[in-house]
Amino acid sequence: IEFDEFELISLMLPSDVRCIRTDEPWVKILKKWCEDNKYDEKPIKDGDTEYKYDYYQFIEKYIKVKDSKEISQKIKQDKENEIEILEKEIKEINSKLEEIKLQPIKKILSNIPYNEKEQIFNNYIEQIENKDYLGFIDFLILNGLVDETYYYYKEIFYQGYLGKNDKIYLKNLLENKQQDVLLEVEQPENIIKRLKEDDFNRFNILNKNIVEYCLEDNLNDILYIINKKLEEDCKFYDDWILNNSRVKNNSSRVENYFLIKFVKLLDKLKPENLKKYVSILYFTLNEFLFNILGGFTNSNIKDISINLYYEILLNIYIIEDITKNNFYKYDLDNKDNQNIEEPKLDKFNLYIEDNENIILRLEDEDIENEDIENFYKNIKLANVKFNDIQKLNDNKEAILKLQEIKAYKLNLDNVRFIVKVILGEDIEYGKLISKIYLDDNLQYVKEYINYK
Repeated sequence: IEFDEFELISLMLPSDVRCIRTDEPWVKILKKWCEDNKYDEKPIKDGDTEYKYDYYQFIEKYIKVKDSKEISQKIKQDKENEIEILEKEIKEINSKLEEIKLQPIKKILSNIPYNEKEQIFNNYIEQIENKDYLGFIDFLILNGLVDETYYYYKEIFYQGYLGKNDKIYLKNLLENKQQDVLLEVEQPENIIKRLKEDDFNRFNILNKNIVEYCLEDNLNDILYIINKKLEEDCKFYDDWILNNSRVKNNSSRVENYFLIKFVKLLDKLKPENLKKYVSILYFTLNEFLFNILGGFTNSNIKDISINLYYEILLNIYIIEDITKNNFYKYDLDNKDNQNIEEPKLDKFNLYIEDNENIILRLEDEDIENEDIENFYKNIKLANVKFNDIQKLNDNKEAILKLQEIKAYKLNLDNVRFIVKVILGEDIEYGKLISKIYLDDNLQYVKEYINYK
């Protein structure tokens, strides 16, 4: 926080000290004096006595440097504390506003005084064809018998626009009920068209088909709102993956319920959509993605495929142009971009360095050559050091690539294994170093040793 030094000095001056021939406050006098000519002498009245000082003499006479620093620090700290309190209040107010926006009509009206409530209904009298039913309509709305979901009840009598599951989803969404994230909604496009931006910030918005539609149609603004809400609702512990019964019986850990649903949704995405979603999360909610992966190490992850863990991890390291601030390509508003921190790849090394066999997945038929190139490029960029490359068995192509980019821990077991794979023979410990330095096929191993 920047603090105006002239304001500070003016606060330290005795009340009976004033500058003659001007009625301006000390802050303006000091600033002008300092900027125009510090050696210009000004007439100063101290009580009943007049003196003449230049700027330096004046400061030396009336300002103690030690006191100045202490006062400055205190004022700065007070301002910082005040700003922190105000920011907290703003956050709480915004949170309450979001809650109000998502409240059902019945609850909102119940908190409004009677006369204001009457005025609201009077504003819509002209739109009502049969005024005789006005009182009955008031009764239905105020008692919650007709609410935001009424429009969807009407659609039961019409075909072709919303399916049965679409109506179930919308009804649960607007009534703030828990949802099955894997519910097969039939018309995600039509559902999205019916929702306001605030609706995507509801705790129960998550649905696999809607997320996949957003991914395939590049509706990244909507995805960002959903993801931010997820990040807000999910709390991370050492054992965040809990089974549903434990979550229901332990209200203090209920936050994990949202995370479990999200992970189950990710597990059911099409491979190409998971790949895109991981990329979006990496660039826009990097820490959230990091924390999600952290939970897979827990033993309670029984009903979620561990295969998903490896797929997410692999999809991170095959991201194209990972060094660029690529969140811009997801068409987020500027206000969102300002809140996105620069993603960090090397922190994910914590997970990949113990999972060497993830490299074997590069042989899958749905992995493109470009993905393989990106993988090794990003491995080198992040300075990944695999702990035990013996897990790769006899995959000579992968081992050659790893030893070239030095992506392994330099220890005896790894070096001996590389030598064995490259030369096709198991070298004795006593002859290992001389073999490395004499055989041209082991030049990258020799460079690594010399580099260390």
